[in-house]
Amino acid sequence: MYNGNNKFHIKINNTSLSGEYKCSCLYIDNAINSSIEYSTIEKGYGSENINGGAGLNMAYSEGSVKHTTFKDNFSIQSGGSISLSTVYNFLGEYLEIYNTTSLLTGSMAYVISDYNVNNFISFSYVKLFNAGGYKGMKGGGLVICAEQFANVELKDFYGENIINNESSGGAFILTGEASLSIRNVEIDKITSHSISGLLLFTYNVDLGKKVVFNAYNFTLKNLSDFSSRASAALLWMNERTKVYIENGNVQNFEGTFDHLIYGSDFCNLHINGLIIDNFYSRTVAELIHFNSINAERILIEKVKLNKIKSRGAFFHLAHGTMKLNEIEITNSHTCDYNKECTNKNDIDIDIYESDIISLGNASEVTLTNSYFYNINGIKGIVSNYDSKFNLKNNTFINCNFKNGIYYVDYNRKLGGSYNDKDSKYINIKSEYGSIINIKYMKESSETSFDFRNVFFENNHASKYGGVIYTLSKYSKRYINLVDCKFKNNTALNGYIVYSYNKDSEPTISNIKELRKEKGALATNPTKIKFNKNSLFDVAIYSGEKLPSGISCNIFDDYDNLISFETDISNIQFDELLFYKLEINDTYNARLKGQTQSYCWGESCNFPQINVIGNPGKYKIKLTINTFGKFSYFENNSIEKEIEIIECNTSSGKYIYQSIESSRLKSCYEPFCDQGCKSGKCVNNNVCDCEGTLRTGKHCDEYYKMERNKILDNLFRIIGVLMIIGIIIIIIITLILKKNPKIKGGSVDFLIIILIGSIISVIYMFYLTIERTTTRCLFIYLFDNLGFSLVFGSILVKTLRIYKIFQVTKGRNYGLKRIIMYEIVFGIVSYHIVVCVFWILTSKTNVESFFTADFHLYKKCVYSKTKIICTLLNFSILLVGCFLSYSVRNVQKNFKENLVIPVYIYVLFRIITEMFSLQEGISLKVQDLIGSISTIINISVTLYYIFISKFYNIYEEAYVHRLRSTPGSANELNANHMYGSKKNLINGSNLNMLSNNQLYKYHSNNTLGSRSLSNNQIYKPIIKKSDSNSSYNYIFNSSKLGINLNESNNNLYKTYSSSGLCNKIYD
Repeated sequence: MYNGNNKFHIKINNTSLSGEYKCSCLYIDNAINSSIEYSTIEKGYGSENINGGAGLNMAYSEGSVKHTTFKDNFSIQSGGSISLSTVYNFLGEYLEIYNTTSLLTGSMAYVISDYNVNNFISFSYVKLFNAGGYKGMKGGGLVICAEQFANVELKDFYGENIINNESSGGAFILTGEASLSIRNVEIDKITSHSISGLLLFTYNVDLGKKVVFNAYNFTLKNLSDFSSRASAALLWMNERTKVYIENGNVQNFEGTFDHLIYGSDFCNLHINGLIIDNFYSRTVAELIHFNSINAERILIEKVKLNKIKSRGAFFHLAHGTMKLNEIEITNSHTCDYNKECTNKNDIDIDIYESDIISLGNASEVTLTNSYFYNINGIKGIVSNYDSKFNLKNNTFINCNFKNGIYYVDYNRKLGGSYNDKDSKYINIKSEYGSIINIKYMKESSETSFDFRNVFFENNHASKYGGVIYTLSKYSKRYINLVDCKFKNNTALNGYIVYSYNKDSEPTISNIKELRKEKGALATNPTKIKFNKNSLFDVAIYSGEKLPSGISCNIFDDYDNLISFETDISNIQFDELLFYKLEINDTYNARLKGQTQSYCWGESCNFPQINVIGNPGKYKIKLTINTFGKFSYFENNSIEKEIEIIECNTSSGKYIYQSIESSRLKSCYEPFCDQGCKSGKCVNNNVCDCEGTLRTGKHCDEYYKMERNKILDNLFRIIGVLMIIGIIIIIIITLILKKNPKIKGGSVDFLIIILIGSIISVIYMFYLTIERTTTRCLFIYLFDNLGFSLVFGSILVKTLRIYKIFQVTKGRNYGLKRIIMYEIVFGIVSYHIVVCVFWILTSKTNVESFFTADFHLYKKCVYSKTKIICTLLNFSILLVGCFLSYSVRNVQKNFKENLVIPVYIYVLFRIITEMFSLQEGISLKVQDLIGSISTIINISVTLYYIFISKFYNIYEEAYVHRLRSTPGSANELNANHMYGSKKNLINGSNLNMLSNNQLYKYHSNNTLGSRSLSNNQIYKPIIKKSDSNSSYNYIFNSSKLGINLNESNNNLYKTYSSSGLCNKIYD
């Protein structure tokens, strides 16, 4: 810190000062003529307790800094590298400043001065690189912030990367009564994130005073502003700001919601040379916007605007006076084409739709010597009704405005006074009135147009009014064109002028010449006429439609035919002209159908509606009820006379009855929309199919084969009862699973047979309903699954017996259980795989067939691979037959009753397949055979495999009760000796083997050569066993003993002579 006490000075030369990021570098107070040259000031840190200036802080002094470098200086308070507080004179030149930041404001320099203290601060030949960019920054003025009475000048300045990523990021800030003049300034890349002017931002201007900013020869490039609120790319001028700009250049700006210039009350702006190239704001905003109660003076000259992509008027003045001279605007407002524009809900629609100039109340704009090329939008110039435009020697060329350049609509408070002289309008395009478009204007209006010596060439309105479009009845009073020239202007109607009617046409000095030019002038529609092709008499029967071709045309006062839009993509609903039809006598006649329609192309066509009524003459009236883009006109209806003639019913061709009205009759020839094929049309859409082989509404449907509902229901009832019975059998089987008779039959395969029987019953259910593709698949699947489980199980059980008793080579121990499962489920798996294959390849469908009397029915059509499945099933059946025949002589106690079920299964399977393969046999017969076969197969299987066993078990239980009763043993013994009527020995599965039987079964053993007499076999003795309650039959013999135990599932044969034991699995 240096204090000169207002009489000393300090000189620093070739010195390096560093704060090492811990303190500020240099503070000079009350010094005179201090100087710093050829030095480096770096790494200064200005804490919150220091009044800024981390590199240099000077107060109440005079001095200069030359050929000095400031690097890496950071300040929490104002002034990143330099802070000047009431410095009287200061010169900073040939400075290079790097990486300087102030969190508050003035990242390069902060200048403040006491009021009424003369001061002059000058910076020249300064280079600034990287200002700001830190978190926590609160304000802009990243180059210079001047406050209170500071007077600053900046010349020959170059800056790069002026950035604030969190708040306002403008280059210069002025407050109080400060002034700043810049000259020869170039800045590349300024970024802001809050309300700001990227070149200048002013605020807190002292009441009654002004801040002054002058800028000469500056260039700003690559600017961006991401403020969510309205901001400015160049100038943000709060109240009492005076700005003069000369030869400015702004290139490449992108923002979120930005004006170029924003001005508030009592601002004074003079621009004398400014180029703006490539400007884009995502949200609509006026480019130069003065939202002021009173703008003191706005003079904008020699401004060139190019590629202003975003929407919004180039110039907006809420109140005051603005002069525009030598303005050139080209290639602008294009964001609508690439959909880059956005619009906020709180933006006035007139702001969005204004493209060149918009004025508020009591404002005045003078526009001279200006050029507008390739500007696109909705409305060119709009104004409040009490504002005024003075235009002279301007050129508008190749512009597109949907509603024309000058737009008036008193319903939206849009009007104004327009005086134009010596201007040119060339190749302007719009929908209505490319130059003047008046939608609505009151009789007592302040709006007026006075055009003198104006040239209109190649202007085009896609709809009406190539140059002028007005629907006001008072246009003659308020539109005046003197000595204007028109060349090659076009429109759908009214190449030059389209007005309400002849009496309200604008006052045009050469209107007589224009009227001679066909189509140059046109008016709102004034009358309706039938076209030449509609002048014929109409005579119809009651209920008939109006004939086609009745149409009328609409004409204006010049007898110009009014044409309507035919491109549906360009039509808006509220622009259509709608009309309705009415009949004059609603008691005796009525109209039925679409009585309202709209005009299209060049005509309004009578809809082909039905006319119902008593014989006589009537008038049908067409009345326009909505006028769309036109104004109301009185002659808006036309009548067509028709006659309803008597109905000729004597020929039998017509019918006369009430079909469309409860009170009025229609005369009509019966008509059936889709015809009656082989039948006869006897009334509207009523066919008589008598005498044909078809039925249906149009006699185009075959009678469907009717199923025998009684039989179908009977089979369903039988099926339900059988499923209940099978379930009961399953329960009994599980309860008796340890009984030798049940256990010997393999409980698991018995259950499989029962499950297969249930599946077969389900197959029978599907035979009683109509066929679909899905049902056909289920029919095949359930039929073959039931067959595979039932007959497959019977097959493997028979095969087991066959292997035990018929295979003679070596010892046989029956068939392993796993092999039995593999055989059964191998057959099941095959049919499932086939069914899945059909589903994936769509090989199964239903087709229509006819019975002998041409009744239609649906039948399943399977893939040709079904033949393989059928052959497989028959092969299994043949094997089953062979095995059953081979074991026919095996004693009953060594096999189950499988022969009859096999033969029955084979027989009825063959019958079913034979009937199903015969195409000439009725489906009902096929289904009947299939259902009966299923019932018989299941019934026989259940009886011989299950029910007979249950009965034998029941008898055995009865014998057991007799044995348990005292005194019954002698009776039972007698029964064995002399034979009861049931032969209890055989019934209890303890069979006595006769002499011949033993010899037969054991002829290969040692006893085989011996002849056994009856004396060698003794009578059985019933003996109670100590180990259980069962009884053993013991045959007394010195050489043969046979022990059959009821509680054991194995039959043992013991030969005492050889000691050989052979175990046979039942």
